[in-house]
Amino acid sequence: MGEGILECRKLTKSYERDTYALRDFDLLIEKGELVALLGPNGAGKTTAIALMIGLLKPTSGEVRINGLPIPAKRKEASRLFSVTFQEPVLDKELSGREALLFHGRLCGMKRLGLRAKVDAILRLIELESVADTRISTYSGGMRRRLELGRGLLCGPGLLFLDEPTLGVDPQNRARIWEYIQEKRDSEGTTILLTTHYLDEAEKLADRVLIIDSGKTIAEGSPAELLRAQGSHRAIFELASPCPGLAESLSRLDAVPRLESRENFLIVDLREGESSLVPVMAELARAGAKLSSLSISKPSLNEVFLKLTGRRLRD
Repeated sequence: MGEGILECRKLTKSYERDTYALRDFDLLIEKGELVALLGPNGAGKTTAIALMIGLLKPTSGEVRINGLPIPAKRKEASRLFSVTFQEPVLDKELSGREALLFHGRLCGMKRLGLRAKVDAILRLIELESVADTRISTYSGGMRRRLELGRGLLCGPGLLFLDEPTLGVDPQNRARIWEYIQEKRDSEGTTILLTTHYLDEAEKLADRVLIIDSGKTIAEGSPAELLRAQGSHRAIFELASPCPGLAESLSRLDAVPRLESRENFLIVDLREGESSLVPVMAELARAGAKLSSLSISKPSLNEVFLKLTGRRLRD
């Protein structure tokens, strides 16, 4: 396997014959990368993380964290990573400060310096004012921030974030991502993220993997995935029908796909607005007259739906 903080090679998990939760999954994450793992419900995201951190044993394939095989060396590797799960795992009868102190001791942190580190985390996640209040009184957003603080406390080089902002209001989502970016920028933390908020992945991730039915179906930077689907979309409203125009436009290299609906042409532009030049030239050659033209940039959400489909998932 190549060098990386986190490496998965042909990682496979099956529960019954020919029924796979994850199949031939490959991943290499370098130090300081933020990689988003996306997929519909049941696609295999949670299974992948459980295999990576050693909670599940793979049917075949291998995982290494900083060169250590998982699950064989999970105990040694556990000091190198931290995990925040979809559901907080904090004891609600403890105060926020007590929960962080307790977790720090579990991580093997020395008493000397631990309290100062906990105070710094409480400042970072803006929970100083309720640090000595029971977690049971916290709002959902406060608990998510405390859960994130727990994950950041021990200074892991690798952080697994499973839906870290699920159910959190937009303001707290923005603040949580500020915390994560600050940690990454100041300490070079490597992050693997799962999220249903595709705008988060589009804005923050260096690289995106989209999986469905246990298999990787797309991989690349957000910009690369957008370009592969047509980086921009133009909607032309024709003043009158122009026979043969759709067919001639579809032959252009600048147009990866096109739809024709009555007097409307919906055109994907391979290279963004620069692709309008040959398209407009073809419209002029055909004598087409426009009533209107609008241009939009596709989102990662549109790419996701194109690749995984729109059917309901369980």
